[in-house]
Amino acid sequence: MKKLLIGAHFGGHDLNVSLYDGKNFKYLHDERISTVKNSNLKSLDKALHYVKNWIGSHGYDVSDISSIACTIGERSGVNSFPENEQTLVSKKNLFVDIDCYQIDHHYAHALSAFPITDTTNHYVNDGHGDWHKYLSIFKKDILTNYLKEGLHGNSFGWLLEELCEKLEIGTWKDVGKLMGLIGYGKIDYEYIDKYKDQDLENNHIFSHAREFLRYTYDKGIFDQTNEFFHSSNYIATLHKLYEGKFLNYLKKCFKETDVFSYSGGIAQSIVLNTEYKKIFPNMITLPHANDSGLSLGCVEWLRRFNQYDPIDVGPFPFIQADEHPGDVSDDTIKKTAELLAQNKIVLWYQGHGEIGPRALGNRSILMNPVAEKKDLNRRVKKREWYRPYGASVLENEYKEYFDLDWVSPYMLYNSKITTQFPAITHEDETCRIQTVSENHEKYYSLLSEFKKLTGYSVLLNTSFNLQGSAIVGKVSRAMEVFDKTDADVLVLGDEIITK
Repeated sequence: MKKLLIGAHFGGHDLNVSLYDGKNFKYLHDERISTVKNSNLKSLDKALHYVKNWIGSHGYDVSDISSIACTIGERSGVNSFPENEQTLVSKKNLFVDIDCYQIDHHYAHALSAFPITDTTNHYVNDGHGDWHKYLSIFKKDILTNYLKEGLHGNSFGWLLEELCEKLEIGTWKDVGKLMGLIGYGKIDYEYIDKYKDQDLENNHIFSHAREFLRYTYDKGIFDQTNEFFHSSNYIATLHKLYEGKFLNYLKKCFKETDVFSYSGGIAQSIVLNTEYKKIFPNMITLPHANDSGLSLGCVEWLRRFNQYDPIDVGPFPFIQADEHPGDVSDDTIKKTAELLAQNKIVLWYQGHGEIGPRALGNRSILMNPVAEKKDLNRRVKKREWYRPYGASVLENEYKEYFDLDWVSPYMLYNSKITTQFPAITHEDETCRIQTVSENHEKYYSLLSEFKKLTGYSVLLNTSFNLQGSAIVGKVSRAMEVFDKTDADVLVLGDEIITK
């Protein structure tokens, strides 16, 4: 066993850590165990203590550590960036007697692609990274292009964040809720045409939420009874506008046949992802595109620097070092399928958790897609009425129900629905889908058994959590969510618990 390499994201949110000793690999998104969504360290002074406790739970000691690579960025208004905006790696005196390197935020995003692709081309689009860069292009470990706040207009992510606050939807943590508005919106092409000649490099027109107020004034809309639909129109229009700008920029950087990874916070917009994929079919969107994947990029940089063998992360994307409930049997899978066919709401906790914000069949709340969406909202999720739910479908059958030209194993694209499934059909008749292959053996079996009973291999699939809290990572937390909701069934490994 070689000395231990540690990758970590010590930024203002989404604390996550990875370790690698040349053979063994572990990863954890802290919120899965702490149960605090978007958890972070209260102080960087506590970083080594946190690392010591975590590696200790896996049988290591501080003396086993060779070096630590991390991302930091902004913490409570204090910036900790690499030397300059083009520096990708810099030495950091963060710990005594342990070599520490700070990795550029966007470079760590790019490097985190290694579990699913060996491409050296990377596209990162973020709220903002180090030195307020919001878009970066990497080719062969070189930052070839980038855009930053102030110099090149304003970040799309920051614009959405401020709109969240203006519309009283929430803070930056709730930007994803804006995505649900798009399906209700009518795109204002006159507004888009107004800014058609502005490219990203010279884009100074947007002043975040103030642009929304200007748009409202220009349209003469002051009736608050229409505020929801006006907001939806603006969000849909804004997405369409930036979709065009981002695509034009990408076309300057990549050929349409190029292979490149895509990550960063904006890569969680399935609307943009889907339009990108139509133009760039070889684009690979990462399931851990948000900051929860940064420690992967950091530990991968250390691996290369120390010339360790390539990392085998295990059964990706189910790599959380959280609590495993034991294996599920075929008999339990069949009984669960029967309960789902009876329109029961099932909390499904299996194996290790998924990396990234999507539930992909190990930490899922499942329901028959012909059941009532409002029942799931009322009894379990308590989410806003306008927000849609995603779905899982057998990979070899998805074209029977969805109009999509490629597989979607990580639930990062949407498509039109061609069958009547009211619980998963958004206002614009689309659904965010996950295609499930035979590699995901137990979940594939559940969908197959469900089809035998219903005639269709589609299930509503949403994350196993309470509103505003993290996806569960412990059996005790799964039990707590079951007790606090009106869900019908909890399946913990091979155990079926009913109310």
